[in-house]
Amino acid sequence: MRWRDHLEDPGLHKLNWLRANYDLPSFVKEASFEEDRNVIMRHEFAYPENREFPMHTRADTWMSARLFQKHASEFPETTRNAVARRLLDACMFWDARGGEKPPVMQKQAAGAFAIRYSGEDGEQLAEVFVNTSDDLVKLAVDLSENKFKYPYKTRTAVASRILEAPEHLRQALPRNVRRSLEKTAGLQRTSVAEARRMTAIRAIAYRNKGRADLSDAVLSEFGKTAVEAINGVIPKQALAKFAGSVDGFDRLVRMHMHLGHSLRPAEDSWRGLTLYDIEEVGKEAATLPNGAIVVKEDIRRNPKVPQALQSLFGIEAGSDPFQKVAELTSDQCTTLLDVLHKDAPNTYSLERLHDR
Repeated sequence: MRWRDHLEDPGLHKLNWLRANYDLPSFVKEASFEEDRNVIMRHEFAYPENREFPMHTRADTWMSARLFQKHASEFPETTRNAVARRLLDACMFWDARGGEKPPVMQKQAAGAFAIRYSGEDGEQLAEVFVNTSDDLVKLAVDLSENKFKYPYKTRTAVASRILEAPEHLRQALPRNVRRSLEKTAGLQRTSVAEARRMTAIRAIAYRNKGRADLSDAVLSEFGKTAVEAINGVIPKQALAKFAGSVDGFDRLVRMHMHLGHSLRPAEDSWRGLTLYDIEEVGKEAATLPNGAIVVKEDIRRNPKVPQALQSLFGIEAGSDPFQKVAELTSDQCTTLLDVLHKDAPNTYSLERLHDR
């Protein structure tokens, strides 16, 4: 049988072709590819039906992706897309970059919506053309269920791009998937308490892996993030930056390879509100000009709100105190909530909104 990958290459023809067309990364130059094809588990091949294109190591993944690109036209489109999908996942997982990009996964149709997968350094790894809502759902579900396979910048960019798709493509996204994508895209806010809980778990995990330096680093990053909180709520920009730092720490100790129910990707580790959540409870919650999320009825029913509006800003509360609060400037909102928090520090917390 004619193998198209690199495992059987007695004359080094494939390796020489790669050397002529790519600048081989050091991890490929230092690797050995003498392993028996039949010893490798079937699921560790990008083309498992034929036991071709191994991806069980970083170097094997790099070689397989480039050789598959050379032979991609020999495969039926359905098979080609499936193999390319597996190779893309493996390239992201192993950070198997260098040389040119892995193969494009789908042919472009007229009016197709393009989604680009890029590495941490901005190098384009693949471009996917979404032609139908089913195409978008498949990509969204894959990203939602396999976040840890993708570096933080990659999954954030892809999630954001999926959410930018035209409405006729997005309308089929399941609710839980859309919410997961919004978390990944950084469209959420959370409380300092939630971020502190996640930070403590990570700090202990890093220390258990012998990296006290990372334990200290994540605690330091949390401190910088908490300073930016408004009324106990961390803004989405600060939260996204913090999540990126945590993801980087995870990868330094290869913790991202073992994420599970008890240790999830950074953006899934805290209980926060996404834009979808806010839409779902729109009659109850609102975002004020300073970014704080409040329950409208808490504002309307609090007898101290009219007093504070009058004493602080000379504003009459009228028949709807919440409407008056919503019309305040960002600084005025912060001042008002600071005063209200002194009397009822938990009234406007995200946890309260979640429990309603």
